[in-house]
Amino acid sequence: MLCKRDIKDYAVKICVPLMERNMRRMQNGDWGFKPDQVGYVPTFLENFCRPFWGIAPVISDGEDIILDANGEKITVFEYMRLTLNKGLSHGEKYSWDTHKDIMNMNPYCYENQNITELAGLMVGIYFAKDQLWEPLSEAEKEMYAKELYEMAEIAYDNSWPNNHYWFPLFVFTVLKRFGYNFERLDEMIDGGLAFLNGLYLSDGWFVDGAFGRFDYYEAWALHMYPLLWTLIADESFNNYEEHKKKFISRTNEFIEYFTHWFDANGANVAFGRSLTYRFAACSLFPVAVLAGCDVNPSLAGRITAKNIEFFKNNVRNEESDILPEGYLYHAPAIIEGYTSDGGAYWCCKAFFALLIDDDHPFWDYDKALLPSEKGDFLVDAKHKDINLIFEGHNGIVNLFSNTAYTTGKRPFSFGNERSWYSKFVYNSAVGFGCSVIEKMSVDSMISLVTEDETMCSHRLAFENLGVENGILHSRHIPFTNDKESTVESWILPMGEYHIRIHKVKLSQEYYVKEGGFSVGSWDDYRPSKFGGDTASVENYDYISVMKSVSTAEIEMNYEDTQANFHLYAPLAGYPIYKTKEALKPGEYIFASAFAVKKVDDNIILPDIVIKDGGVEIIGKEKNIFVEIK
Repeated sequence: MLCKRDIKDYAVKICVPLMERNMRRMQNGDWGFKPDQVGYVPTFLENFCRPFWGIAPVISDGEDIILDANGEKITVFEYMRLTLNKGLSHGEKYSWDTHKDIMNMNPYCYENQNITELAGLMVGIYFAKDQLWEPLSEAEKEMYAKELYEMAEIAYDNSWPNNHYWFPLFVFTVLKRFGYNFERLDEMIDGGLAFLNGLYLSDGWFVDGAFGRFDYYEAWALHMYPLLWTLIADESFNNYEEHKKKFISRTNEFIEYFTHWFDANGANVAFGRSLTYRFAACSLFPVAVLAGCDVNPSLAGRITAKNIEFFKNNVRNEESDILPEGYLYHAPAIIEGYTSDGGAYWCCKAFFALLIDDDHPFWDYDKALLPSEKGDFLVDAKHKDINLIFEGHNGIVNLFSNTAYTTGKRPFSFGNERSWYSKFVYNSAVGFGCSVIEKMSVDSMISLVTEDETMCSHRLAFENLGVENGILHSRHIPFTNDKESTVESWILPMGEYHIRIHKVKLSQEYYVKEGGFSVGSWDDYRPSKFGGDTASVENYDYISVMKSVSTAEIEMNYEDTQANFHLYAPLAGYPIYKTKEALKPGEYIFASAFAVKKVDDNIILPDIVIKDGGVEIIGKEKNIFVEIK
């Protein structure tokens, strides 16, 4: 497992090449080659600012880093100063506001998007003040403070109504700690904290805007940012101790649940958007330890080290050490339009671990085990309306998703939300496939297919009907232009495997098909087997298997995901069933057992019998009857 020195070396290894590439772009007049959809300046600032989340903790103890700028050797400080002087000098050829007035989306997009990035730079400057702030001239300090304050003020007054308020707030907080006292500083800090506190629900959960927006942002933003604020602010801030106590208490309620997000290999369950940020998933843990939360520091350290190590060992990038766009390899098509070719570097927030002293028990990994290393578990989110359930078995973690991210008309589409949020189950060992219009990936998904097979449905907005006796219950309308055709689902976690039961009501003719977990591969070894009532696909490490019955005539088969659209590998496939013919209007029952198992596991899927009024699962030790009303 990675020690502190290993983590520091890895931070340098991935950050320095990105900083050097950004210097070359600045020298060549290039803003970026895979831009953020907002514009080229935000793209440049993502590349410029995000590495400072990791580099600042590295250099904060005096360990300098030298960058190669086309043969010229300069320090990180000199690179930062040169870039800020160019960008903040109005009227210069490469000043950031040159095209501000014609940026798309809204008049305040320039300030909002740029402060999102510059806030991270300011946080980095705070934690490496002696290296990045004190060497500046007084004129430079005054210029930076004035320009950043004015930009942050506009961003604050026009912020998107979610966690984005934290970004101008961090700028204000660092400026205040550096002794600046701009007119609205305290007012906006107090107002921003009041808004952000209003996002809190209960039981350790925040909502990031509209209800349903739950993913790993819950940890790495909505909990981590408040704790990070307590590390920067102090008693001179209004109600500081009250805020600190509240933030720590909320994280204490959440973090025990969140420890179950990580499997025995250190992989977090890939679920939700912004997955290209990778080990940002673990960044809450070192900050929680620094802030004084009630978390076992050795467990926090073990999760952090194993999560970083998982990506260090599994991300494939044959051209450079710059993290590729994608998840475990270069797959830019599966990431969001708001993420540029340097966007992955919000993962650097996990490097706050480097601020923890060498002799702290955080680094004593052997004194704790992850829940997934200890044995099997089943945990829920406690909040009655948030049905995100973790199940661990044999070191692998499943996340059962029964709370819809999207519940109606979407004010903003992030992209492949159906794949990121609406599959029935997400698995830490094998990941999942994303869809394209021409080729839907229905792994862990049921789908209606039109009679001519030109349209294939995907679960998006769905109704959470609650959890009863451990069974997750939901309903969705596959096609919004056919509201009479519905799918009602019952999902039952059972340790070695899980059960999915669907009551499908059709108002017109459709095929029905459903997929098991998808398995990726890095060569052509991906054998599949199908026939009778079972189907499977495997790679060298894992087997995805399913067993299905129905009141309709079905055939077991195999499908591929679109090439380069799977998170874990460029090629992937999954077992499916599909109705032999397009079904006539009516009501049908489909019931299946699914599992991901290691190749040497002996998992036997249960027999399933459809009866009047429900479905019986015939297990090794007991039978379970699921009533279908």
